[in-house]
Amino acid sequence: MRAQRESYKPRCVLMSNQDSTDNPVSAAHVTKETRLVMSAFTINTTLEGNIVEDPTLRKTNSGLDVANMRVAVTTRTTRNGKEYENTEFITCVLWNQLGTNAAASLSKGDRVIVTGDLRTRSFEGKDGNTRYVTEIVADSVGVSLRWHVVAGIHKASEALASADA
Repeated sequence: MRAQRESYKPRCVLMSNQDSTDNPVSAAHVTKETRLVMSAFTINTTLEGNIVEDPTLRKTNSGLDVANMRVAVTTRTTRNGKEYENTEFITCVLWNQLGTNAAASLSKGDRVIVTGDLRTRSFEGKDGNTRYVTEIVADSVGVSLRWHVVAGIHKASEALASADA
């Protein structure tokens, strides 16, 4: 078994330039020639749920736009004729233009579909203890058309038009 582990090489996929520039987390310290990501170590996730509070947009110290939003995802199961419901509240991190567009277009209660990478990070709390947070670093966010009708003019278009005026 040990010999098999040492000879095991995970598949690699080439990232597109679009992926690397939109997500500063995946683009860190990677040159164009070596832009490879081991797909065996990426947990790509898709979730559907309701936005708990309006997305918050801020700028990082380096000037990048980042938006955070929490999504409530409810699963329903039936066991022994009894229905059970479980709701998870998941934080989603949206970088650059995706975050800007989400903050201008989405609001509390909207039903969204989020696709991205599941990441766990650690930080030191105010009490000095190490804390861990698991969140989705989003690649894509959209409204669920099962629950919404999209009008011809979007909030983001209106925001851009008013900014140009």
